[in-house]
Amino acid sequence: MSPALRETSLAVPASRAPCSPTNIPKIELMGNTMKIKAAPDCPHCGTKMKKCEPPPYNYGDGLGWCTPYFYVCFNDECSLYANGWNNLKENFNKAASYRCMCYPDNGVFEAMCVFSPDGLKGQVIEEEEPS
Repeated sequence: MSPALRETSLAVPASRAPCSPTNIPKIELMGNTMKIKAAPDCPHCGTKMKKCEPPPYNYGDGLGWCTPYFYVCFNDECSLYANGWNNLKENFNKAASYRCMCYPDNGVFEAMCVFSPDGLKGQVIEEEEPS
């Protein structure tokens, strides 16, 4: 092993350990620590976002989504989604766009890549309307 590798810790700190259904505290799975309790409005178009399960694939560091669900804007007229197709084609020559997503545990909004107009729609969690 090279001296550089010995001196550098490659271990994942406990605060960034990969998430899985077995190591997420039950209180989080029950939604008791979620900052966002109801579907927020998309900051780009104002449409009510839908609750979705995380997809079975990961982006970035590969540590997982670390949340049992998140909110996604499925408005095809949303400026982020509508303009994303041209942006990704012109800049990266990719046929894809973005949908706005919100993490319920901290309220942070981000863009999630989708590769078709139906991307993530199979992950929507249907919720009963209060009567």
